[in-house]
Amino acid sequence: MSDMGLYAGLYEQIREYAELVDGVLIALKEGKSSPSDTPRKELGRLLANLAENGGDDLSARRIAMILRSKTDFDPKWSEVGSALLSDKVDEKTVDLLENLAQSLEEDQAATVARMRGGIT
Repeated sequence: MSDMGLYAGLYEQIREYAELVDGVLIALKEGKSSPSDTPRKELGRLLANLAENGGDDLSARRIAMILRSKTDFDPKWSEVGSALLSDKVDEKTVDLLENLAQSLEEDQAATVARMRGGIT
C-alpha cells in the first residue's frame, strides 16, 4: 500500500471517530441524549474498551495513541465511557469529550499534511 493510501485510510478512520464524538457532544449539549442512543453507546463502549485493553482493533488503537500523545490529557477513559453508558454525564465528561474532539481534529490536520508531503 502506498503512503498516500495509508494516510487516506487513517484520515477516514479519524474522521469517523471525530464525527461520532461531535454527534454525541451536540446531543449532550442540546439535552437530547440518552444512554440508549446508539452513537452514545458506541462511543461509551469504545472509550471503556480503550481504557481496559487498548482497543481490540487497529483503528481503536489509533485513537488510544492520539489520547496518549497528549501529555496534559490523561483522563480515566473508563469513567468517561461508563458515564456515557449511564445517565451520569456531567460537565467534566463533556469537557473531556471536547478535548478528545479537538485532539481528533488536530490529528486529521496532521494526516492531511502528511498526505500532501508536509510532514513525515
